[in-house]
Amino acid sequence: MSDSSVPDSSVPAAMRAAASHLLYHLDDAQRARGQLPFTEDGARRWIEYRPRPRPGVCLADL
Repeated sequence: MSDSSVPDSSVPAAMRAAASHLLYHLDDAQRARGQLPFTEDGARRWIEYRPRPRPGVCLADL
C-alpha cells in the first residue's frame, strides 16, 4: 500500500498468481487437501484463529 488508504490494485493479481503457482506444483493428493471449496461457513470463519485441527494441508507437509 502507498500512503493513501487505497490498496495497490496489483496485490490481488499477485496473490492469485502465487496461489495458482503453489497449486500447480503440488501432487494430486496434496492438491486435493489444499484446494477446498470456499463455502459460506468458510467465508464467515476464514479469519478466525483457534488452535484446533483445520481442513486442508499443513504448510509444513508441503
